[in-house]
Formats: sequence, C-alpha cells, structure tokens
Amino acid sequence: MGIGAPCASQEKYSAPEGRGFQDSRIGPLKQPCTGAWRGLIKGRADTLRGQLERRFGPLPQEVRARIDAASLAELDRWLDAVLDAASLDAVLGSDQA
Repeated sequence: MGIGAPCASQEKYSAPEGRGFQDSRIGPLKQPCTGAWRGLIKGRADTLRGQLERRFGPLPQEVRARIDAASLAELDRWLDAVLDAASLDAVLGSDQA
C-alpha cells in the first residue's frame, strides 16, 4: 500500500537510494497533497529544523520559512547535507533567504 499521490510541488521526485521510496516514475501531478504526503513533508521539515538548531543554534525566521516552503526533494538534499556542513549556508546554499 502506498501513501497516495504526491503534491503537485513534488515534480519528478525520486528519493535518494535507501530512503524507502522506490518509484522514480513520480512526475508532475495536478492534484492536491494527500494527508500522508503532507505528513511526510512536515516530518522531514521538523527533523531538518531540529538538526539545524542542534548544530547551529536558533534559526532565523527566513530559514524557517524556507524550510516550510521546501519540496520533499529539497528537504532530503538538506537532510543529507546537514551531516557534514560547517554552516547554514553550506546546508541550504548561499541563496538562502
């Protein structure tokens, strides 16, 4: 049993190997998020915020807003980057808001 259709913002999402999602065929969809997808995205965002705060201290509101607006693919990329990053810029990129 799957978790339903991804959000329209999850275009061409293919989870990194070992993340538990094996279907790389997910493409752009025109339907709203299912509850399961919203929960998955919220969980990843909460985990990322927690890891960033533990590592770098309180997060600026702009960073929190950027995390809240991120796609699942971005959250996964940032969750991987936080393990080795020396700064918030190194995790989120120098174009952070």
